[in-house]
Amino acid sequence: MPGTEAFHLDPPTAEDLKVAKGAWESGVTKYTLRTNDSWWRVLRAKDASQAEDYAQSLYPSDGLNRFTPVRHATGIVPSGYAGSTSRVALWEIVLRGIRHAGVRRVPEHEVKERFMVQVRARRSLALLDVRRPRDANLVIEGRRPPDLTQAWPPGYGVTRSWAQALYDTIPRLSGIIYESHQVDGDCIVLFETDTPEVFTAVGAPQQISTTPIREMLISEALKASAGVDFGSDDEDAR
Repeated sequence: MPGTEAFHLDPPTAEDLKVAKGAWESGVTKYTLRTNDSWWRVLRAKDASQAEDYAQSLYPSDGLNRFTPVRHATGIVPSGYAGSTSRVALWEIVLRGIRHAGVRRVPEHEVKERFMVQVRARRSLALLDVRRPRDANLVIEGRRPPDLTQAWPPGYGVTRSWAQALYDTIPRLSGIIYESHQVDGDCIVLFETDTPEVFTAVGAPQQISTTPIREMLISEALKASAGVDFGSDDEDAR
């Protein structure tokens, strides 16, 4: 894509990881995910009940994303993403093709059988904060901080290598908090090997093809001169 070819991201060195571990142990890059903080997840499900079940747990997946999968000795670590607002969650999952692929109409399959669920953590979790300016604590002095949150999909192989190396280096790392690449706001990715049920759903799941999420999708897409295909001929979907 235009503007992405010049992007360069180096993998972590052993010296970088030593610095990153020290910053974590000192508390500089440690973020506490609290039980009273709300986050939003967008996921596929056949109905609201299944969406609620899925939203509360992490699952091992081999899908190639920004920071997952990460692996441990017995296989893929269960993981899950969430956004700090409903807008962030929609842009990170449903509308991401507008920026990443230059689409002007979000296809129906991105909307079909998807739900938004507001969640809260069941217990406090310690996450690694890689948002600016704390990302400077991931590398040795004099080296440019890695643009882990700004990398486009072609750079995901390197961002995943960072996530794996950090997971291997920092004992009991529960996840990462980072800036959304799409809009203002934050994202989290959680890692869990002991108890996959890490969230509690708040309220009922909302199908994104129905009011009020449908209207939010249309409004957000219009800001980028794009539309959303809901599988109908409705005028407001354009």
